[in-house]
Formats: sequence, C-alpha cells, structure tokens
Amino acid sequence: MWDILSTFTPRAREAINRLNGDWYIDVFSEATHLLPMEQINTLIDRIHQFMSK
Repeated sequence: MWDILSTFTPRAREAINRLNGDWYIDVFSEATHLLPMEQINTLIDRIHQFMSK
C-alpha cells in the first residue's frame, strides 16, 4: 500500500531488478524524490555515466 504516490513504484522496482546487479544506489540526503531534482546537474552526470557503460 505504500506505493501510492511513491516515485519508486512496483514497475520501477521491476526495471531495476532486470538490470541484474549492474547498478548502484546513490543516496542524496537532501533529496525529496527518488531522482534528486534539487541536484539536477549531478543527476544528469550520473545518468550519462550509467548510460555510457
């Protein structure tokens, strides 16, 4: 039931599970969302790093 209004939905969890361990979690303590919109430049850099693997 905690998935209601969550930014980390069951579908998002399924997508991460399909990566088979080829991922890691970065914790941004000041973030208010799954994706740290308060740090957009860092977020963009991390997405580019991941996608260029």
